[in-house]
Amino acid sequence: MPFIRYWNHNGHGYGLDVSNMTWGQARDSAVNAGGYLAEINDASENEFIKTILVDPLSGLAEDFSFNYPDRSLSFLYSNTVAPDGGGAAYVWIGGTDAGNEGNWTWDNSKTPISTSRAEWGSGILGSEPDNNNGTQHHLGFGLEDWPAGRYGDPGFGEFGQWNDINESNLLHSIVEFDFLVDESSGPDQDSISTASVNTTTPVNIGFVEGKIYRLRNSLTGRFLFSSNKFEIDTITGNGWINEGISYSEPSEGDKALHRFLDERQNSFFYTSNEAEKNLIINDPSFSHYRYEGIAFNVFDSLTAPSGSIPVVRYFDLSTNSHLYSTSELEQSILDQSSVYINEGVAWHGA
Repeated sequence: MPFIRYWNHNGHGYGLDVSNMTWGQARDSAVNAGGYLAEINDASENEFIKTILVDPLSGLAEDFSFNYPDRSLSFLYSNTVAPDGGGAAYVWIGGTDAGNEGNWTWDNSKTPISTSRAEWGSGILGSEPDNNNGTQHHLGFGLEDWPAGRYGDPGFGEFGQWNDINESNLLHSIVEFDFLVDESSGPDQDSISTASVNTTTPVNIGFVEGKIYRLRNSLTGRFLFSSNKFEIDTITGNGWINEGISYSEPSEGDKALHRFLDERQNSFFYTSNEAEKNLIINDPSFSHYRYEGIAFNVFDSLTAPSGSIPVVRYFDLSTNSHLYSTSELEQSILDQSSVYINEGVAWHGA
């Protein structure tokens, strides 16, 4: 598939498909690639999309600053224009109100999209969505002010804002993946196979006592470790996806793993280091970290027995939160990304 570039952000992968397709074709193509047309859940994600689309990509045969998937491709605004969108350039994202006029939803998750969100286009001539001619039911992400060619203040919207446009426009698209991707080659088949069953619909994967499960919030990309059946059953399907067993709780674990809730980032932080735990509890600058107690026992990284599973801790610069990984494949992807800082092995499981 003609993806010119891939990126990672907040636990999700993104790809820019430079095919020219209708919205329906772009949706089907995204699903076939293992993803879906991008769902922009908050202002920070919208800003991220802006940063990856701000510059055209061309002349890649002579550009060796990045290992592009296909150097024969190009991304030019002039090749992805919607005539009914003021003649401006757009890429498809996953919003639609085709099923019920005025009730916008994200196609993949069926989550409502408020028409009062600041991302909708607005200017001195009017605001979006306006359903011009009664035929505009699909969501375009604006790459420039519209109407095109206007000087001064934007008429109906500007770069980075959204416009409802006709489904028949032949545009490029932003595809989102519910997992990290290799930024040079894209998603691997194992990740696509896993994603095909890891939907927001609750999946009954069973519960085994003594196992540690990793769960991911489908909206925020935050992660949670838990061995508590009640907690897992309560949150699975309510915005959280149970990714399955990461490792086992050691029966002879010599360290307590402490869990904190970062109330600013709405994310979880784990440490088996007593000095780090005490610092967070006692330092006023960490007052937004709420100590939730001991999550379970683990092996200390320095004394872990042979065959135990290392849990590597990463700091996500884009969200100021942490991600914990036991997958060597996932770690290899994270280590290639400029967004994630490898902080080393945090603890070991069995």
